Amino acid sequence: MKKLITILLCFALIFAFTACGKKQNGIINEAQEKSDVNIDRLDLDFTDKDRDASFENGIAVNGQSTFTIKDGKTYVLSGEFKQIIVDSSANDKPKIVLNGAVIASSEGPAIYVKNADKVFITAVEGTKNTLSDTTNYPSDYDNSDAVIFSKDDLTINGKGELFINANYKCGIASKDDLVICDTVLTVNSKGAAIEGKDCVKITNAKITANAETDGIKATNEETENLGYVYIQSGDFVLNTTKDGLQAASSLLIDNGSFNITTGGGSENSSDKQDGNWGHWGGFYESSTTTASAKALKATKLIKVTNGSLEINSSDDAIHSNSDIEINGGDFNISSGDDGVHADDSLIINGGSFKISKSYEGIEATVITVNNGEIDLTASDDGFNAAGGNDSSSIGGRPGQNPFESDSAASINITGGTILIDASGDGIDSNGSVSITGGTTYVNGPTNNGNGAFDYGSSATISGGSIILVGASGMSQGFSEESSQPSIYYNLSTAYQGGTKVAICDKNGKELFGFTSAKQFNSVVISCEKLELGNDYILKIGTNEYNISLTSTVFSNGNSQGGMGGGMGRPGGMGGGRPQKPW
Repeated sequence: MKKLITILLCFALIFAFTACGKKQNGIINEAQEKSDVNIDRLDLDFTDKDRDASFENGIAVNGQSTFTIKDGKTYVLSGEFKQIIVDSSANDKPKIVLNGAVIASSEGPAIYVKNADKVFITAVEGTKNTLSDTTNYPSDYDNSDAVIFSKDDLTINGKGELFINANYKCGIASKDDLVICDTVLTVNSKGAAIEGKDCVKITNAKITANAETDGIKATNEETENLGYVYIQSGDFVLNTTKDGLQAASSLLIDNGSFNITTGGGSENSSDKQDGNWGHWGGFYESSTTTASAKALKATKLIKVTNGSLEINSSDDAIHSNSDIEINGGDFNISSGDDGVHADDSLIINGGSFKISKSYEGIEATVITVNNGEIDLTASDDGFNAAGGNDSSSIGGRPGQNPFESDSAASINITGGTILIDASGDGIDSNGSVSITGGTTYVNGPTNNGNGAFDYGSSATISGGSIILVGASGMSQGFSEESSQPSIYYNLSTAYQGGTKVAICDKNGKELFGFTSAKQFNSVVISCEKLELGNDYILKIGTNEYNISLTSTVFSNGNSQGGMGGGMGRPGGMGGGRPQKPW
């Protein structure tokens, strides 16, 4: 019995420490658990040998036709070559030093790693090195498809310049790990520019890629904790027909500068094309196959800690089939579809977002904003919390995502500053909305088929400040369960854009306000200075409306009617929104 009690106590302590760790990491661990990703188990290190660009005692090799390496020594290459082949033992780790080398293969890869433990390719600082292949590969190259092709682990380092012209398919490809440190790399490719099966890890590199398919990608979908892309730092200019950065599992960015254009840019959004989603100015594979042209894309998790990201995408700018976590960074986004989309959870803990163009600005089943600055423009919904997968990622109606009602869907704003300009719903949740902090401004729709505020079950506010203005036809206010008072006011006439909206105390002192960008005749407003039992003045332009806060939700009862709505809408039939006329 004593042994049993001891065992049970040990298990209890282990559980307690585990739970404590999860609580300390908070919502970050929650996102990772939902996406079935354990970042602690990923190999995100760069070894000393990965960074080592030295080549003392290297064997000098001057230009010749084909040079084959059969050991683990260092070879310093200069001059012109037809092909470099590595065929050493499974324990060897040879180093190929490019010291002003030109390798132009007329068959197969320029550098072909057939067998080794790991191969290092070093571009010597101050040198220019050019590698290219031909348009067709013979069958005896075992499905190789890249100018630099390795069946084993591959590291590319050194501060020299490496130019790769891929006339067949890929620029660089490894069937295991691919690590890039420090190098100045330019890739022009018919296929993917840079591809690693198990992972791609990059630090302090300068990479320019023009790819007729994807930019940088990891492809292993079968093995747990593999198929990830990790970028520690660097400068990236990616111009791709399909995805810019793509990971079969996780895409992790610690820092770096990114300029990414996909699918010809946001001007090639599907609504400008032939009505078939993904047909961006002819950038598609067939009438039945939808190309993906997302800037950042992952199956499980996208996590950005810092960095500068300039994105111009015909498809989603940032897209995860599961979760996204943003902890910092500066994002300047123009998207032909969604600005930021996660099928499951999207967590913004910091950073600055300027989404100048999007179909839907920010979309996920659960959206949580804890901090940061967000300024977005959307031709449909601004914030959209809806259950299910995004149909635009797999084909379907141009830009229209057929989510079903989901009580688990929610929008949670605890901090930050948010400015939304939406032609559809401003803040739209198929489930609930919770505002506990932050400052939020919404310029909603001018048409009565949408509302600045739209939710399925409840919308509560207990802190922070918010103003939503828009058309009154589908308008809603906060739910009575709110602990912070709010005002929901529909107007008999419309006010034009440029009109100041403010809530003032009874003496006319402004407590909170903003200037609307568009026409409106419905206002929802709340701030932490409102108190039950007090009188206030709602100022709209030069007009004043007297408000007596005798209940948590003040409403003037001037609803325009309509079916949809929730607890904050006076009148109407309640329960669910009408089907939009897609």
